[in-house]
Amino acid sequence: MDILWFDGHWEDVWPNEYGTELYKYIKSLKPEIIVNNRINRLGQQAEGTSKVGDFDVFEEEIGPFEADRPTESCITLGSRWSWRPNDKIKSSSECIETLVRCAGNNGNFLLDIGPTADGTIESKQTEVLNEIGEWFKKSGQSIYATRGGPLMPGTWGVSTNKDNTIFLHILDWPESEKLVLPAVAGKITAGKLLGGDNVKVVQSKTNLTIQMAKDNMQKPHTIIALQLEKDQNRKL
Repeated sequence: MDILWFDGHWEDVWPNEYGTELYKYIKSLKPEIIVNNRINRLGQQAEGTSKVGDFDVFEEEIGPFEADRPTESCITLGSRWSWRPNDKIKSSSECIETLVRCAGNNGNFLLDIGPTADGTIESKQTEVLNEIGEWFKKSGQSIYATRGGPLMPGTWGVSTNKDNTIFLHILDWPESEKLVLPAVAGKITAGKLLGGDNVKVVQSKTNLTIQMAKDNMQKPHTIIALQLEKDQNRKL
């Protein structure tokens, strides 16, 4: 077993002291196992102690940006947990935007799907999952093995990074066709649409400006890869 994912943390009969004791016991049996924070009541920590659990869970919302504490946002494909007939299913575009916002917040995205009574997944769900899979074939490099940042998430979108590349996931492009972002550390040597043409990037000490015509926007959102000059001492 690699992970223990606790739930039911709202029950009054389960105080924080129980969660702390159980967490220590589990780790004594298998130190490398991963345990979520819901081992404690409401995922909270006892006063004066460090957080219990190895990652924080957020349900039906995207967790905040955390540089040093792993987070996971658990969100349903339908309107509620598990399967229900005639449920409203989120579109692949909605799921992909949630995915990239989780990644840009340096967190994991857990997407809940609901099998029917006989264990099958209904076609309207598999259609969305297949569309997400097709997006990953083209854009997965901007998500897999990345970290969130260095730019903080905003209404414009989010950023992820890996090695010497920053991926800008632009979810809301300005009417001016010019996106002005805070400066990033390191010299940018190239900017281009992921899998596409070069993009005009102007770098200064205070700002990073991206300019591109709306006709060149990608669907469901635009991803721009910024290549940085290699520097072994630089951390994104």
